[in-house]
Amino acid sequence: MLNRTRRGTVQRTGTRTLGAAEGVLVALCGCSLDDAFLELIAAAKNHNVDAMTLAATVVALAEDPSGYECDEAAVRAATIAWEPLVRRRIVASESDSDDPASLLER
Repeated sequence: MLNRTRRGTVQRTGTRTLGAAEGVLVALCGCSLDDAFLELIAAAKNHNVDAMTLAATVVALAEDPSGYECDEAAVRAATIAWEPLVRRRIVASESDSDDPASLLER
């Protein structure tokens, strides 16, 4: 089920959010879907953050690396857990090139 917020953005259900976060981690880490799930749960436990909040934050950071609407503790956990990958994603998003192939070269 999708819900629209006041700003017109779509809120995903927990299952969709978790699946999207797993997909982000698979793409960032090059791991399996099962490993992405385990990594997400371990990071949540290690940083004392709710797993679903961390999953939503991972998705939000993938969509907008500024993370301005995310839970601060979850942003911190994601940054610590996947900092090199998150940083690479931020640098890629700041690229002025519109050529998608140039992002793969980073």
